[in-house]
Amino acid sequence: MEAARINIRQNREDALREIDGREKQKEISEDQKFHERGEAQKIIDEANKKIEDIASAKENEIMTV
Repeated sequence: MEAARINIRQNREDALREIDGREKQKEISEDQKFHERGEAQKIIDEANKKIEDIASAKENEIMTV
């Protein structure tokens, strides 16, 4: 589970660096940068929630055996 979270954090950092770079290169506006960062964070939050749900389900499965 922790490895998955680390992987997600690394992917988030890569995505945020890419978004910031696109804004610095004037490919997107500052407003678009903040919008894209918000969208990226929503995806990260969903992924973290899924990981937590899977971990909880697995823990419950183990406890019932």
